[in-house]
Amino acid sequence: SFVSNNRLCIFDPHRAHLPSNLPGLQLVLTDESRKQFSAQLAPFNDVLAAEAQKTGPVEAPGPGSPGTSGTLFRLPLRTEKLAANSSISQLSHHFHDVLSLLQDF
Repeated sequence: SFVSNNRLCIFDPHRAHLPSNLPGLQLVLTDESRKQFSAQLAPFNDVLAAEAQKTGPVEAPGPGSPGTSGTLFRLPLRTEKLAANSSISQLSHHFHDVLSLLQDF
């Protein structure tokens, strides 16, 4: 998933966590969508709160509407258990592997 400006984009390729078995969705961040998708927004809350202190809350588009000053990505790590049940990839990832990758970058 990612947040960019005033939009949340969610990918669910296994169609397990979104309404109506959707593979993904894009929505404008409003009070209503923030409540409905609070679990999906949780990983972004600290950064969005800090951004809101600087610019005001992320709102629906309109003249002068505030948004994030960039794009925030959430790339969940696939544990061995999740990888074993995945129809996409059986490759698991561990924190130290990602940390090593980032250090090499």
